Amino acid sequence: MVVAEYYVKSDDTHSGLLGVVTNSLKNIFARSFVEIAKVVNTGDSIILETGTYRLSEELIISAKKQHTNENIAQNNQKLVAAYKNMGVNLPNNPVVIRGNSKNALDTKIIGSITAAPGTNIVFENITFINTATQFEIKCSKDSNITFINCNITASKYTEPIVYGEDESSQVILISSLIENDEEKATVFSLGLLGFDHCNIQSSLVLRKNSNTLLSNSSFNCIHAFEHSHLLARNCKIWGNEHLISGFSKMEFYEDTFSLNNEQELFKCNDQSKLIGKDNIIETTEVNPQIVLYDEATAEFEANRKIEIIKNGVLENTDASSLIENSEIVVNSSKELYLAIQRALEGDTIVINPGKYDFITGLDDGDVQLLNNIVIQGKTENYEDTIISLHNMIAPTEGNKLIFKNLTLSSLNNKEEISLVGSIAKDSQVVIENCKILANNRTRYSVFASEGTLDLIGLVSTDYKENEINTAVGTTKTGIVNIKEESRIAQVFVQDDGVMNIFDSQIGIGTSYNDGTINIESSTIYDSLFASDNSTINIKDSFIKAAHEMQSGEICPFGLEKNSRINIDQSRIEESENPIVIPLLNQAMLNLDLVNYDDSHPITIDGRMSDNPNEQIKSFQKINLLVKDNTSNEIRTSQDLNNNDLTESKDSVKKQLIELKELLDMGIITEEEFTVKKKKILDI
Repeated sequence: MVVAEYYVKSDDTHSGLLGVVTNSLKNIFARSFVEIAKVVNTGDSIILETGTYRLSEELIISAKKQHTNENIAQNNQKLVAAYKNMGVNLPNNPVVIRGNSKNALDTKIIGSITAAPGTNIVFENITFINTATQFEIKCSKDSNITFINCNITASKYTEPIVYGEDESSQVILISSLIENDEEKATVFSLGLLGFDHCNIQSSLVLRKNSNTLLSNSSFNCIHAFEHSHLLARNCKIWGNEHLISGFSKMEFYEDTFSLNNEQELFKCNDQSKLIGKDNIIETTEVNPQIVLYDEATAEFEANRKIEIIKNGVLENTDASSLIENSEIVVNSSKELYLAIQRALEGDTIVINPGKYDFITGLDDGDVQLLNNIVIQGKTENYEDTIISLHNMIAPTEGNKLIFKNLTLSSLNNKEEISLVGSIAKDSQVVIENCKILANNRTRYSVFASEGTLDLIGLVSTDYKENEINTAVGTTKTGIVNIKEESRIAQVFVQDDGVMNIFDSQIGIGTSYNDGTINIESSTIYDSLFASDNSTINIKDSFIKAAHEMQSGEICPFGLEKNSRINIDQSRIEESENPIVIPLLNQAMLNLDLVNYDDSHPITIDGRMSDNPNEQIKSFQKINLLVKDNTSNEIRTSQDLNNNDLTESKDSVKKQLIELKELLDMGIITEEEFTVKKKKILDI
């Protein structure tokens, strides 16, 4: 015998085609779907044209066995992959009933179909609707029914829509939808029941010795009774109050639970057993509970605290604390997403070299991590491992997140997003030996707000040439520490934020609204600007001063309003062009430079300041531009011996010389010298 393909038109056309495919012949007969279904052999296919097929009575399909050289089920890649995921053997030469359209809604069957004992059937691209008072699809003893890309729905019917009536029955659903209509549409089997990449909107009820396997699917309420067993892996589970009783057992591995605001996650009675590992419980306002009665047991691990109540007594408040720190190796973008979502306290995610996209599926919003974890590239070369982010990553309150050996950028470098933030109270982010591709003009690429951000050996570059983007920022009492030869294009501080820069290089630094920047033993390549009560302190550093104004003058600093810049034992690079520092309003400038060339003094432009002579303290000769209130003219002070500023400068210089002599004579200590020096300089 040979395998046949039957082409059938819907009830609307009242005609059908039978094509028996051989090497040289194709016979055509007018037959209905029911007539063909009653004569099919194993391995045959029935192709249904789009339309509706109404069954007036139960259709029993009992395929006659025929010899074939191979199992035709192996030709369906989706079926093979799903069965492999669930660890289930393929059905042998099933009868295939397939809708001709890939849209399951185009082909509908209304009525009841039964797979006779020993018969295997594959339904594909079909919607099943039942208006009768019996099961719509029934799987008999030793039979197998598989649904691929199907919709299972019901109308005014409370019994299971798909039913495996025997412990030897096998029902598998792949890439299918189980809907919740006016009444619950349920799938139930006393034997094996499997779901792969399915959307299950109805309840799952397990009884007797049934065995249910779920892979990469989403489902709702679960009730397990008697000796039933459920195993779910890589699934999304909605809702609370899942019930386990009798001697039943549920296992969950790498699943995600989305809860409502009820505390009770599982209720376990009798001698039931709950097992879980590497699961994620999404953020909820309450601590979820597992409630155990009688002799029920639970060993459930997740990414957050779970309260276990044993016969009314709180047994354990932190199931995740029993988990040992582990190393998770990542090779793909999907694995990276799952690893970040499922990482437990103290875990390290090791990413092999390559390019990765971190996509959450959310249009916006932050990805907040609930545990202390490390995310690092496998090699020490940060160019080897590149992560493009669609959403910002941040630790929650009191937690620490570490990035190492990575290049971080926004996804496709199209959107302006912050990549990493320490935004919660007492949170900490460490970015070590990493590179940031800054793509922000209005937002920080990495920043601290209330938390702490430590940047160690960080390199920041602009994604596009001739752009200056804000790489690092801090606000709202956040603290940023930049150190160990970090190289950053632009930094920004505001709203009581503090930034400490040590042994590093920055391009542009800006401080606003009570912000503070402390720079020591570092290089400033472009310029610094302070405004609105902010402060910039520079010590033992080199100001390269590459910022050139349209006039050709070099402008290393800018000050306005009530801001202050203190420069201590630092050097400004000599330039053939004049160096000018604008001083506005009531801003203060303390200038103590080394290797200073008095023959080319710096010009302080105080024409828009309130009282420049009182707002500047300098140990070096400078040119001061001031506005003469009487004649409304600009005068240049070339020789400061003729104005009050020089007298003030000489007085301060004399005090410092005397103080240094006391230190050299051993009369005061180094600490006392530093304190008194700051007092004299008013810093």
